Amino acid sequence: MRKIISALIIASLLTGCAGPILTKPGVTEQQAAKDERECNLEGVQYAHQMGMTGNFLVIGDYKAGCLRDRGYR
Repeated sequence: MRKIISALIIASLLTGCAGPILTKPGVTEQQAAKDERECNLEGVQYAHQMGMTGNFLVIGDYKAGCLRDRGYR
């Protein structure tokens, strides 16, 4: 029971780390979805190369940086 409560607390704390949704004026929903998929894939590959396969924090940070590099704010 203690492990379940700890996991729920950690999960609730990490959801606050998700950050704001990035947007880019003038981009269609299809293009935004494509950019997000591509940046997510790059993040997954980056995490794997760093020996952190599946680490959603590393993937999320990489993805956010990738989208910012593409002009999303």
